[in-house]
Amino acid sequence: SSSSSSSSSSSSIESLGDSEYVVSGTGFEYYCIPFHECKKAQDPKRKRNTKGGTVLMGGGSDVDAAFKWQLSRADGGDFLVLRESGTDAYNEYIYAFGGARTVSTLILNSRDAGDDPSVLRYVQEAEAIFFAGGDQSKYVDRIAGTALEAELEASRMVRNVSIGGTSAGCAIQGDYIYTGQYGSAVSSEALGNPYGEFINGSLVPRMTFVDDQLRRQIVVTDTHFKVRDRMGRLVVFLARVQNKYDGYIPYDTDVRGIGVDQETALLIGNDGVATVVGDGTAYMCTLKGSDDERVCSTLEPLTIGNAVTCERLAGRSFDDPEAKDLDTFDLNVWKGSGLTYTFKVEDGEIRDGNPYGKDDLLKESDFMEKNV
Repeated sequence: SSSSSSSSSSSSIESLGDSEYVVSGTGFEYYCIPFHECKKAQDPKRKRNTKGGTVLMGGGSDVDAAFKWQLSRADGGDFLVLRESGTDAYNEYIYAFGGARTVSTLILNSRDAGDDPSVLRYVQEAEAIFFAGGDQSKYVDRIAGTALEAELEASRMVRNVSIGGTSAGCAIQGDYIYTGQYGSAVSSEALGNPYGEFINGSLVPRMTFVDDQLRRQIVVTDTHFKVRDRMGRLVVFLARVQNKYDGYIPYDTDVRGIGVDQETALLIGNDGVATVVGDGTAYMCTLKGSDDERVCSTLEPLTIGNAVTCERLAGRSFDDPEAKDLDTFDLNVWKGSGLTYTFKVEDGEIRDGNPYGKDDLLKESDFMEKNV
């Protein structure tokens, strides 16, 4: 997206052949294609006709339909991928779909990037923004409290730009974020001790660019969901956010969890209505407040008196002409067209129902990656 010179005196520019425009600066790297468009400054008088929205992608192979959806809402503009490490591999993949003036990758190597004028301009000029996978704790460290966080908020709230993310990039889209900064919690261990070493200190409040619907419903997101058997840990995250001794929210408030399978994405429009695309499933769960039977404390297995209620939404191919009835979900009323089911948690174990909705849904192959 952008311009031919950097506003930061620390930045230097280099081009790779005819195809890619590259800027490296203090704390960041920027890669943009195609070179001839990236070198042109955007017309400051250009009127945007972007449509906002949110993409929650569950990791694994990318879901083409989700990127096409964001491109369709970007008004032919500039698509920006944000990363905390990695390469510019998304550029060619997204540009090949067509419909973008440029596609660029901005790698945030340190917190210094969050206040760099060039970095802020790349975000200001983007018509669609997507966070790659990686380490969500690094995203929080490098964005929260910087000018970049405020600019991302303006992208959503003022410029009506869609913001998405996969894996770690999805984990940072909730009202509370599980950072995993001390290691990744496993469901069985989390249920056995909700105050274990991989959870304590790892639930932090949202960043300011979160979707308003996810903020109002007090949502925690999780990814790689069924294949890594993460329902148990998501329930623990919700119980911790709701626990009166932790002081996150009023104890009588309902909290919500969204778990997204790999190769699957939840597309949330500005109206709060979501559609699931891809090969897997999204799980929309509720943990009710005011629970007198709750046991959620250090070194004690979790017990929840109220049943956990989830709705399971099946993904389909966005491009499949046969798939006329995509599962949808209205976040305003927290209800959709999927299968609703319940289960309970007693003494650190899920009981009285299948955590993923159907007995025949779970096969041994589903859990081959669960400890990854």
